[in-house]
Amino acid sequence: MSSKRAVRPRAPVVVAPLAVSQLNCEAVAGINARRFLDWLAAHPAIPRARVGKLVLVEASVLLAHLAELATGGDERDDGDRDDERDDKPANVTPDTVDGVLAALGRRRTA
Repeated sequence: MSSKRAVRPRAPVVVAPLAVSQLNCEAVAGINARRFLDWLAAHPAIPRARVGKLVLVEASVLLAHLAELATGGDERDDGDRDDERDDKPANVTPDTVDGVLAALGRRRTA
């Protein structure tokens, strides 16, 4: 019986995805597959490719659109906004859990 060969330690290789699909959207963008597909359907301007049922979007394009939303861009393309959103200043961050839930349009149930 031979002994195991000593393996030289190697630096880890970090791999970044080139494309995002419904299979890897949760790992890449943090949203589940259904929400990813619904969001893509609501944003027809985002370029995509289809391979059967698989929908592919270039990762840099998707992350740029998501970053725009995170910095205050409107999620809806038609510019139709809710009245309660217009009443609140955009730069105020909620201090309580109830404030965060209210900003998301939700309320505490328990």
